[in-house]
Amino acid sequence: MPIIITFDDSLKNTFDVAYPKMKEYGYKGVVFAITSMLGGVWPDPPYKDKPQMTWDELRILHKDGWEIQSHSHTHPYFTQIDRDTAIYELTVSKRLIADNIGKAPTAFAYPFCPVAYEDLVAQYYRTGRTCYEALWDGRPSAFVPAVVVDTETYQNTDFWLRFAKYSYVVFYMHTITDNPDFFELSPDQFDYFLSRVYQSRVKVTTFDQKRSLALPLSLLGAGTASIAYAIIRSGF
Repeated sequence: MPIIITFDDSLKNTFDVAYPKMKEYGYKGVVFAITSMLGGVWPDPPYKDKPQMTWDELRILHKDGWEIQSHSHTHPYFTQIDRDTAIYELTVSKRLIADNIGKAPTAFAYPFCPVAYEDLVAQYYRTGRTCYEALWDGRPSAFVPAVVVDTETYQNTDFWLRFAKYSYVVFYMHTITDNPDFFELSPDQFDYFLSRVYQSRVKVTTFDQKRSLALPLSLLGAGTASIAYAIIRSGF
């Protein structure tokens, strides 16, 4: 089964570092953009003052086959906002991406992981991505793991590439920097990840290139699914 490689938070080093390296391998990625921050800098730790991509840079990615999807407008905890604010976050981000990129986003990544307002996500997007799994049409898919790749987990790549024989796997990462910390990767670690993907010969796709991510548990095997699910939830 294919994998999807995604980048949260629309940080500029996705454009400067990840994009050219992905291009070397012939891969297209997905950026989950925070629309209110584009062209500015990240306001708080751990990425304080790190620059954001611009709309022009996102348009370059889109023209080259990348997908620009939504990570909300202002990046709030969805469990800490009311329903009207959730609608605002989902719809403003979607409209701005459609207006500036020329294509409306179809996937939404929850900021900070906590899940809420699944019915709204399903109303405005085809796919919701959490920190643990992909939700399809607002329902948990049979089993589609979402796996973070950072300085502590990148060496687990081979495990998830083997798992991709049975299910889609959505990999997500945040920033690539020379001195990686929590949720970060170094350029060498990112290159290691891509080299393992390349050597596995697994197909790299995007959300819009495949209509459904859901894989019936009967095909995956309940034992395999439950073990992998437990590993994700334990922070493997």
